[in-house]
Amino acid sequence: MAIDYRGVFPCKVREAVSDADLLDMEKAGNRAQVVLDVMRNDPRIDKSKPESEWTFKTVIRGPDGPRQAELRIEDCLAQAAPLEPLARHCRGCPFNIRATDFGCGGAIGYPISAQAERWLMSRLPADLNTPRGRLLTRAITDFKFDGSVIDATRSRKDVYESDVPVERKWGGLLSRKTRITSSQILHMTFGVGNLQATHAKLIAYFLGFLGDDFNIANDPADAPLPQDDTVTLELKYFLAIAALAGISEKPVLVDA
Repeated sequence: MAIDYRGVFPCKVREAVSDADLLDMEKAGNRAQVVLDVMRNDPRIDKSKPESEWTFKTVIRGPDGPRQAELRIEDCLAQAAPLEPLARHCRGCPFNIRATDFGCGGAIGYPISAQAERWLMSRLPADLNTPRGRLLTRAITDFKFDGSVIDATRSRKDVYESDVPVERKWGGLLSRKTRITSSQILHMTFGVGNLQATHAKLIAYFLGFLGDDFNIANDPADAPLPQDDTVTLELKYFLAIAALAGISEKPVLVDA
């Protein structure tokens, strides 16, 4: 399972494939490649069978909730195959944040690590009595980002590593205390479906990927660092794409 996302930037790929199909094809291809890498190194897998016949079980989220399904590697690769001839359009594209095929999107794999949640919270403003801080607290209040949709799934270790969210507090003994949790930030980011351009811009701003002038912050800490775990790294890519989408007035598709 993963949070799949894509910035809806203008390009030749999008002219050939619908946004929904592009996300589904990429999800199928990414899933197949990840599973193949694992199964090839698993001594329990019957290697006498061709890889095209290998199957795996996954959880699919549908209108009636999550359900387990068995998929064939070959079927997933076949679903993603129409993207192969389109990948050439990604070379040199200014929206290709990841510098790879279809690099204006990606996937954040579950479970969301505790390290990644701590990193998210470290990105919030140190002082809430600033333009960024005031706008953040107003958005949380106005749109009721209470984190409940995230906390409802924290008992599942395949979704969240930590049973409890990371919490930050602002204020002192003589001032009103403000408390924000990582569940609220994740709710705001991945709990509302696709992000319209303004929403994407605000998330990137709240988490420091855009400055107060709403231009790209270009902070070295926004780039991949050796100490980043996989989820933190993928969150950085997501926020970089959200920032670029926001200032380009383009939405971000999100399938969480």
